[in-house]
This record gives sequence, structure tokens and C-alpha cells, in this order.
Amino acid sequence: MTRLCGKFLLYKLLAGYSQERLYAFDRPEYGQFGKPYFNNEFDFNIAHSGNLVICAGILGGKIGVDTEKNEYRDIDSMKEYFTTKEWDHIISDEDANAAFYEMWVRKEACLKAIGKGLLLPMNEMDVCEDEVIIDNSKWFLHNLYLKEGYATCIAANEHNDIQITEVDINTLIN
Repeated sequence: MTRLCGKFLLYKLLAGYSQERLYAFDRPEYGQFGKPYFNNEFDFNIAHSGNLVICAGILGGKIGVDTEKNEYRDIDSMKEYFTTKEWDHIISDEDANAAFYEMWVRKEACLKAIGKGLLLPMNEMDVCEDEVIIDNSKWFLHNLYLKEGYATCIAANEHNDIQITEVDINTLIN
């Protein structure tokens, strides 16, 4: 159901564009590593966890989004995916589990925006700051606090204001 909701969110986002531009968004194309986009003009990304689904889009840029429900996890087994600075931040936080998820979604959002997935070693990119250089490109990270108990982040290669619209599932499917 969450995948379907993600597609509905994408269609709702695309419906906000003029009819002349919609022809370019008829069918997605796919980058070298499988990331979908529309006509080299509109990049988008969808993420879901628990009962939260998010869709992010950008004209003329690259974007990635990730969300994770904050559930207990043995975070020590994940240490190898983080830089020393990131790991120190996580374990020094009063709620290390929540700090883990906040840092994890920052990494995932970057990987999804770049479009190379896990071909970039996660422990070689430091996402402690809101502006990071990865693979010789600058990325802007925006943590979003959409729902209690969830960590969410958007990564984009342009520094834009973020507009958020919450859509109830009943509104979405009607």
C-alpha cells in the first residue's frame, strides 16, 4: 500500500505543473544506476517507513529523500557505516537510537539524490553538516520533523526553500 501511496503522491506533485509541461512527465527515464527521473528536467524521490510516505521533487536539480520510523535497534552493529565524527555524535546523544536514525536518513537521502546507491561507501561520506561535498558535488541536507517518532531528511544539489504539503490518505486516493 505504501508504494501505491508514493505513486499517488508523485502524480499529485506533477499535477501542480502546467498542462504544457506535463507531456514531458509522461514516462520516467532511468539513470545509469536505476534512479528514475523525468526528461532531465524533473527529479523526484519517494521514501516510506511505518505509515509515513514522502515524495520530494525538484525542477532542474537532483533530490533524494529518506524516512525511517524510530524503532529500537542494536546500533552497535551499524558502526561501520559511519565516520568517527558521525558515530561520536550518535553515541554522545541522550537518545542514541534517535540520533542513529537522524544520521542514517541523512546518508540515505544523499545516496538516493546522487543516484549511485551503495556504490559510494557510506563510511566515507560525512553528513554531520547541512552542506556536504560528496563525489565532488555539493549537497544541501534538510532534516524534516513531519511526524513524531520518525526521522526524515531531504538532500538536494540546490539550496531551495522546502514546501511541505500533508496529504491524508483518504484525500489522496479520492
